Amino acid sequence: MRAIFISYRRDDAEGQAGRLFDDLVKHFGQSAVFMDVAGIEPGRDFRRVIDEQVASCGVLLALIGKDWLDAKDQSGARRLDDPADFVRLETASALKRDIPVVPVLVQGAKMPRAEQLPDVLKELAYRNGVELTHARWDSDVDLLAKQLELLSLTVPQAKTIGVLLNRANPANDFFFNTLSAQARELRLRLERIEVTHVRELDAAVARAKGAPLLVLGDPMFIRERARIAELSIAHRMPGIFGARDYVAAGGLMSYNSSYAWHWRTAAGFVDKILKGAKPGDLPVQQPTQFELAINLKTAKAIGITVPPALLQLADEVIQ
Repeated sequence: MRAIFISYRRDDAEGQAGRLFDDLVKHFGQSAVFMDVAGIEPGRDFRRVIDEQVASCGVLLALIGKDWLDAKDQSGARRLDDPADFVRLETASALKRDIPVVPVLVQGAKMPRAEQLPDVLKELAYRNGVELTHARWDSDVDLLAKQLELLSLTVPQAKTIGVLLNRANPANDFFFNTLSAQARELRLRLERIEVTHVRELDAAVARAKGAPLLVLGDPMFIRERARIAELSIAHRMPGIFGARDYVAAGGLMSYNSSYAWHWRTAAGFVDKILKGAKPGDLPVQQPTQFELAINLKTAKAIGITVPPALLQLADEVIQ
């Protein structure tokens, strides 16, 4: 695979960048991941090396922490406004070359708006981003593994499962490789079904040739959930999704953390903060309640019988 370039500010997200670098190296190898001085040989001109690496990378991950947008230099000027700022140079170089740039939000940072960015970086505001937290990263992997297991129980004769993913989302590469280990334990083979644009969905789903489908989470897929559900029925593909909204739109089944649990937990946080607790002192809570939804109308349409044991586990069954 082409290299992954990690762009970040040391005084903004150095810890998160280092951890992401280590995780990506474990899955893709040292030569596939570049992170500033960590990948530059002693004695080389780092400006030239960075430009070469950006030009040859397949995706640039722009780590954005709480101080990324407004970080100041010694004179008090905003760094992003300096044409010689390396974070600006890295990101602008990738955008100019039409290399996928994925904003990776850490420390609770928000996506910058176009009007907050210099002209050469305004395009960044319109790129789909991902939020990276340790707690949710681990729980998301566990959740996907459970979805894979449920799909194999629903279609026990299946030997191959298609995994629909957005190629521009770097988290999906990590999840796919992690899921592959779980698939081997279940004696399954995973087939990558990659898209980068809505117009590619029809052809991508058709390539799966009726194999069961696991859809990785992505904003584009959520927006197109009705179309994805329609395609899965047309190709008689049992599918599992990460949100009940897919099932309501015609998908076969979904498994995800409980919305009600999230709302109750959020309300608990608000109550503690109103009583004087500092948000930074509140512990991160991983979901403890999960919900399985099954659409029997879709099961009938694609010609499968959902095992009774699985129906008994379901929190919601759509007839």
